[in-house]
Amino acid sequence: MPPAQDVYQADVQRGGWPRRWAQAARLVESAMDHAPVGMALRPVDGPISRVNRAFAELVGRRPGSALG
Repeated sequence: MPPAQDVYQADVQRGGWPRRWAQAARLVESAMDHAPVGMALRPVDGPISRVNRAFAELVGRRPGSALG
């Protein structure tokens, strides 16, 4: 079996990395949208960039108005 780095490089060269990244992003979005618990995404040095419905309900706001 080739080392992981070789497999990764071959995947990048074939263009598989952007496709996998997009798939992972869709999975995170779906998990957040359907989570029964409140979730928020925020960078270490910035404001909240995304919340799900459960989080907005928890803080008594609409999802779009709970950002920042």
